[in-house]
Amino acid sequence: MPTIRIDDEVYSWLQSQATPFEDTPNAVLRRTIDRITELEARPCCSQPETAPDSPRFSPTEPLTAKVLIERWRVPVIQGRYHQGGTFFVNLTEFPGALFDPNGYVVFETEDEYRNCDGVNVGDKRTNVSNPGIRALPQYKRVA
Repeated sequence: MPTIRIDDEVYSWLQSQATPFEDTPNAVLRRTIDRITELEARPCCSQPETAPDSPRFSPTEPLTAKVLIERWRVPVIQGRYHQGGTFFVNLTEFPGALFDPNGYVVFETEDEYRNCDGVNVGDKRTNVSNPGIRALPQYKRVA
């Protein structure tokens, strides 16, 4: 088998996605590739199955932080979205928010973001301990 080298941020992400004592890094990557392949196979232009103001989304509707900020009327300058709520591009403007499909966490300041327990802000990526942002006390679930 080939050997690959990864940086600490990618390794942290792999750990956050793994089921302890079950997953290897290869299993996590394979599962991620399978999800991406499934998403790429879906039609990109289909209409959502839910009403415009509904917080639930069609599986074919592309979710982004921008969509969720508008749909849920979250008062932030910037947002980042991750399906699992564990791995994000860093926030650089505040107030900012991290989103998953069911809710979000708002950070009013960069200091609040960088010092939040369970949130590890790296040079380019933010890792949130498993099970993700939904475990943070300030998480706002959208019903």
